[in-house]
Amino acid sequence: RQPNMSTQRRKLREPKGNRMSGEMPEQKDKPKSDLLVRASTTMVMIVAFLVLVYFGQVPAVVLVALCQVQMFREILRIGNVERKERKISGFGALPWYFLTITMFFFYWRALRRPLIKTFPYLEDLLKHYTFAFFCFYVIGFMSFVTSLRPK
Repeated sequence: RQPNMSTQRRKLREPKGNRMSGEMPEQKDKPKSDLLVRASTTMVMIVAFLVLVYFGQVPAVVLVALCQVQMFREILRIGNVERKERKISGFGALPWYFLTITMFFFYWRALRRPLIKTFPYLEDLLKHYTFAFFCFYVIGFMSFVTSLRPK
């Protein structure tokens, strides 16, 4: 007697390992599918990188900045639990303030020449940008100190 199709499909879906011990049999098609997924992902990443290089410096800097913001967000999310336990006020806004000031300072240094070529009126406006960023850091430090509360 031949088993019907639904029984065969159910047997294919059910793993044949010991469920209690967590042992699972090796799947023969798994390495082939992993290789295919990895190869296709690698090709997509290579093409995306080449397109990014083709478009120039500014999109590459934007991509790096987005990666930095995402990593910073994850780090803050980890520290968020302790902030809530200690009831630290202002901790949510100050790190973002310092990240923004730092990113603007370093990216302005990196992109100053291309931006001034594109927008020549920025040269006179931001001639003394280092002093302006120093003032922003001092304002951030002062706001941090004023947010501290005695126990």
